[in-house]
Amino acid sequence: MRARAARLLQLDEESAVRLLVVLALLHDIGKFARFFQAKAPAYWPIELGVLDRSKLSPSTHTQDGLLLWEEYLSDRIVGELLPATFHGLLPLLMASFGHHGKPTSRSSASVNWTFGEVGLLAAETCVRDLLALVGPVSIPQELGERDLRIASWWVAGLITLADWIGSQFQYHDPLPVEEYWPVAQARAASKVAEAGLVAASPAALKSFVGLTGKENPTPLQRWASEVAIPDGPTLFLLEDVTGAGKTEAAQVLVHRLLAAGRASGAYWGMPTQATANAMFGRQGKAISTLFADDSQPSLTLAHSQAWLQGAFRELALEPKMAQQELSYGNNDDELTATAACAAFLAADRRASLLADVGAGTVDQAFLAVHPSKFSSVRLVGLADKVLVLDEVHAYDAYMGVEATTLLQFHAALGGHAIVLSATLRHEDRSKLALAWRRAFDPEWGRPQGLLGPAVSSLVSSEAYPLATVITADVVVEDPVKATEAASGRSVRIRLVREPTSAVKEVLAAQASGGAVAWIRNTVDDCLAAARMLREAGIEPLVFHARFAQGDRQVREREVMRCFGPDASQVLRAGRVIVATQVIEQSLDLDFDFLVSDLAPMDLLIQRAGRLWRHPRRNADRPPGMECEMVVVSPDPVDEPTNQWISGDFRGTGAVYLRHGVLWQTARLLLHHGEIRSSGVVRELIESAYRDIPDGLADRDWKALSEANADMSTALFAVLKLEDGYGGSLRSWETDLQVMTRIGKKQTVLRLARLNDHGAVVPWFDNQDVRKAWALSEVRVSAWRVPARSEDPPEAMQAMRKARAMWGEFEQDLPGVVLVNDGSDRWKGGLIVDRRRVEISYLLCEGLAFKGGGHAE
Repeated sequence: MRARAARLLQLDEESAVRLLVVLALLHDIGKFARFFQAKAPAYWPIELGVLDRSKLSPSTHTQDGLLLWEEYLSDRIVGELLPATFHGLLPLLMASFGHHGKPTSRSSASVNWTFGEVGLLAAETCVRDLLALVGPVSIPQELGERDLRIASWWVAGLITLADWIGSQFQYHDPLPVEEYWPVAQARAASKVAEAGLVAASPAALKSFVGLTGKENPTPLQRWASEVAIPDGPTLFLLEDVTGAGKTEAAQVLVHRLLAAGRASGAYWGMPTQATANAMFGRQGKAISTLFADDSQPSLTLAHSQAWLQGAFRELALEPKMAQQELSYGNNDDELTATAACAAFLAADRRASLLADVGAGTVDQAFLAVHPSKFSSVRLVGLADKVLVLDEVHAYDAYMGVEATTLLQFHAALGGHAIVLSATLRHEDRSKLALAWRRAFDPEWGRPQGLLGPAVSSLVSSEAYPLATVITADVVVEDPVKATEAASGRSVRIRLVREPTSAVKEVLAAQASGGAVAWIRNTVDDCLAAARMLREAGIEPLVFHARFAQGDRQVREREVMRCFGPDASQVLRAGRVIVATQVIEQSLDLDFDFLVSDLAPMDLLIQRAGRLWRHPRRNADRPPGMECEMVVVSPDPVDEPTNQWISGDFRGTGAVYLRHGVLWQTARLLLHHGEIRSSGVVRELIESAYRDIPDGLADRDWKALSEANADMSTALFAVLKLEDGYGGSLRSWETDLQVMTRIGKKQTVLRLARLNDHGAVVPWFDNQDVRKAWALSEVRVSAWRVPARSEDPPEAMQAMRKARAMWGEFEQDLPGVVLVNDGSDRWKGGLIVDRRRVEISYLLCEGLAFKGGGHAE
């Protein structure tokens, strides 16, 4: 952190530390204001006269601190105790005063009225005494405005963390400041250690086998072990087929950066909760190899339901006021540092960005570049980590802007990042590369003059697999040899026209003893497929997002048990799973036969990566079975109309709006009849997004327009690096109010049931009632269940009793009392716009609505 401070502030380490200490000493000077002193009437300084609250104007000590500095202290201190160049450090001072989670605003009040003559003198005396402790501060030259603004993001987070640590100090009897100083320093060292914020010692450099326990690295893993890592913040783009060991390759790079002292840990940003849970498990097994034997590295899981996943080590600065997690809002500038710290760290998803290793949804990292409370703390936590973004091809237009913005901030603050994908389009690869480069030169690649050509890309290689290294000055594109298993691997593709044909394909593969998956594009289609298979005599495992949280966790574990890397052949044989896109990526699943609804080419290639994923199983696969994926698709006719996607495929058309891309995908698959893992992957992906037929052009244009609108929304929503902390007039929200995804709105629905005594209890059992209710939640589309849905008459009294056990911020959540109908099915209802919506729940199927539908 000292080295990072020196680089950001363009000073030697000692001067950078002295400057940061000065900024920290100034952060609370606003507390000399009369309004703040009146917060504790029993301790009102008699020197300020008689306390009369009616004559005090409400203000915040952060705002008053900025007022005191600009209108009074600056002219008296700078040039005498601080160098004249200190006048130019306003972005850093804004960062210091904005230590309560958001930038502070300027006050229009009079400094004399706010502090009084005695208060001004006391503040100046205190600041002079404090500065005398630090000694001379050297700022030899004026720092560039852009550099100061960039540094201000990091400084704001650092001082906020320091404020939180300081809030853990116990009261000490008054001492002269020079006597208290060594006491405070000793306390600080102790409290920082207690907080778990001292980075664990990295392990010495290990071989690939020593790090992973695997004997034979893939070509990509060998590249990661041997590539020369350049100086400065570095971005690695790793593109290879599914199953090529991209995660282990990234782990190798993380290890090398840690061992070289260039990072203190890693954060793995995953696209979904299921993939985050899986990565958390993988990192739990691997973390001991990344750090020295005598270290105690912290590992945390970061997503909105992480606290429901069971025990894992949290930061030592564990707040005792976890219930305040939702209590801080936009008017909390006077929240104590202890309370602010508790409110932040009570949520594991936030604290994980300060842990040595974090695994979670990418949304938790995206919040660092939104005007969300304490986003600067997230930035500080990430700056020392290797940021790993997995499955970036799955990002929509809105998330794409968040990703490029996050990478730009991370690069500017001196971090390193690794981006992983099997199916990254050239356009997206270019945007990621440009974002990294523009962290150092914001004008790089822009048109020169009105008519000048724009440099559209830093990357140009069409090779696949490919590893790309990008720094402020260098771009290296390394073609990587395909893995031996993938070099000759071909997935045969057949198209069928209707779901009933898919049922026959699944039945035949299951009868042969194969482990079979059918990936559907909507939850309702998933449930329909499961019912068709049951009617045909097969009981499939059903997996989608519309299960209660507790049941979903059970289902996740069952999926991994049956189809994961440790599944026995006996357990796999003849098992069938029907799932949505939740098994499309990142989960290490292996199937003998796969059926998929039509999807864009890049996503179908991802799905094909679940086939014959573990070569060691090939000898045990059913005799005569090929590596084959059957795609359920309408006929890619020569001249499609805008009704090409309809009927059985209307769910697919509702999920994937670029119907022209779907048509082109089906056409390419029909023509090629296979997907080869090497050579043609990039060509197939790029071709699927070109040459849209006239009959689908209007739909395609509309979808692109919506994507562009989403990009514009994201560009407005995210922070701007060049603004600096406090450099814009944006309103700052709690992270519960910030939108990191722009997809269809969802409603959190709570499921309840009646126990043997007729009392309402959470659907999912748990000794902790609060956790039991959270484990009974399921997310559904808001168009089906609006947030303001009402209880039906027969459940009103029961739900009133249930809500009495809920927290303050949970009272508006709709709930459904489910009653068993004598079979395995549970039924309930809600009143939506004065009409009743029937809801049913099966442990084997999850939540269903009467009448079906095709939008989820």
